[in-house]
Amino acid sequence: MSDHRVAYLSLRGDAVDRAFGASRPDPGQLLKRLSQAPLRPYFEMQLSLLVENGRRPAPADSGRLLDIAIDLALLMLQQVPVLPEMELGTLRRGIVAAAHEFIVQQIDNPHLDPDLVAARLGVSRATLYRAFAGQGMTLAGQIRMMRLIRARHLIEHSASAETIGELILHCGIDDAVHFARQFRQFFGVRPGEIKGIRFGDVGG
Repeated sequence: MSDHRVAYLSLRGDAVDRAFGASRPDPGQLLKRLSQAPLRPYFEMQLSLLVENGRRPAPADSGRLLDIAIDLALLMLQQVPVLPEMELGTLRRGIVAAAHEFIVQQIDNPHLDPDLVAARLGVSRATLYRAFAGQGMTLAGQIRMMRLIRARHLIEHSASAETIGELILHCGIDDAVHFARQFRQFFGVRPGEIKGIRFGDVGG
């Protein structure tokens, strides 16, 4: 969020208990680890989408956006108990953080893939995969999710003259048909519906 906006997300107690399993860290340790969670940027971006959607006169897709935010929050909580503190865990956490930073920088690169990330970080692809797996993620899944969230953000804030095909090029996506399928699976609506909602022309 920003210095002037705060969003609160409530989670069901039983869902939180399932996410933590047998061990729940104390509140101070929990906040510390959540602040370092690799999924935090995606979670904050999703909250921003939810808040912006709620400010519209006739909010659309709020339920789907909320479900995604809750899923991301619970996934972050699931990762908390397994975030190691020392040695190998610290190294892998650093690899994940560096990979995320590189993905942000290269999100518009259609050739961004695990091989490119591994080469940039100077590690093997197997090491990269293990680092992400250690935190309950896959590298390809993170790239895909980040591109979809970035694409929705651009569609939401685009000028009316810009087409979806033009916008997704800024996310490293050049297959509009495949993108539309993944977008609908992730958000529950078609990309054209999002752009239409914003400009008052709901369409396909």
